Amino acid sequence: MEPRQQPGQTPLAIHRDPVHGLALLYPDWWQAYDIPDGRLFSPGDPDTFISIEARRLGTPVTARDLPDLESGFLAGLRAVPGSKLQSHRSYDAGIALGLEARQLYDGHKRWIRLLYRGELQVRLVAQGATERDFDFWLPSFDPAMTSFVFDAAAMPGLDPFEGRPPPLSP
Repeated sequence: MEPRQQPGQTPLAIHRDPVHGLALLYPDWWQAYDIPDGRLFSPGDPDTFISIEARRLGTPVTARDLPDLESGFLAGLRAVPGSKLQSHRSYDAGIALGLEARQLYDGHKRWIRLLYRGELQVRLVAQGATERDFDFWLPSFDPAMTSFVFDAAAMPGLDPFEGRPPPLSP
């Protein structure tokens, strides 16, 4: 593995989803694949990846919904055969709500985040093929999972008028 491909040394690229106005960082040399409702990035091992999926729910999610969302989230994770939850939490950040967990199942280790803003649900997953692979790639997973933004237009290098007509001049 080249030095630039080592976790913590990897240059990062920005994935932007202009449909939902989202962005996340990922290692620039990882392969990208389209998946239903999103994108998946992998160093070549299909069981090691970072993924982002977004969907509109048709109804806004509020802080009052958080206990029910958390209950369903944890029930779903526990239903996975061989699942062992290592940690989980929920949070209300004002402009967004979130659920997150670390899970072991079938030899894999995952970090899962569900984020809600209005009626938009975003699912982020960082998975290692094994627990050891997860720990190895954690320095690359961390920027993707923690620097995700709902407002991609605020990120450097993105023209907020890209794809739209320029503002009218006076």
